[in-house]
Amino acid sequence: TVKALYKMGATVVVPARNASKAGHVIGSIQQQVGLSKGSVEAMTLDLSSLESVRQFVAQFNAKYSSLHILVNNAGAWPNEHR
Repeated sequence: TVKALYKMGATVVVPARNASKAGHVIGSIQQQVGLSKGSVEAMTLDLSSLESVRQFVAQFNAKYSSLHILVNNAGAWPNEHR
């Protein structure tokens, strides 16, 4: 999803518990896509911490005036029933 939005020229913010690790993935995406009018950046967000959520929102609001699309992604661990 990040790759497709970035390729279309969107500004994409990737929330991550570890922004530096996410930065490596973002660099790979930018390399794969090549030139784009879009941008991708990682911002630190730990959903298990309400303080982290507040900090993320404050940083996002300070940098951006609006949010047009929110992509929710949840990881799932398959549980085998026997």
